Amino acid sequence: MIPDQHGDIRLVTISNPAAGAEIVITQDARVRWEIKSLMYTFVTDGTVANRESEVIFTVGAVEWLRLMPRGKQLASLTDIYSWYPGSKGVKGDAATVQGHILPGNLRFNNQVVISTDTVAMAAGDQYSNVRMIVEEWIEPLA
Repeated sequence: MIPDQHGDIRLVTISNPAAGAEIVITQDARVRWEIKSLMYTFVTDGTVANRESEVIFTVGAVEWLRLMPRGKQLASLTDIYSWYPGSKGVKGDAATVQGHILPGNLRFNNQVVISTDTVAMAAGDQYSNVRMIVEEWIEPLA
């Protein structure tokens, strides 16, 4: 990170993955990120199973951090997952919002991959509306 300088706050979005596929966000090689929040919608199909939407941070080929949800998601539901610092990590009301704790000061120099790993994922399950707020610094060309 560049000492004593603030980066740009920006919204990172990706295209919706195909049904039955996981979320994958790949950081560009020339940027540094401090992750402020991550939010996505997860719709489960009618297949009877309890899903758990885990978030994984991988640097190189090494799993650096795995975030576990506080609750399971049942079949035929739409839940919104919110990961941010200071969250009490609670399951919401009828709107099915799940707030989860994101460790503070998540800073990555480059090439982090942020992905989901869904326990009991069914072919018709669908992630959508993926968005992440980051503070970003762009590295100068060498």
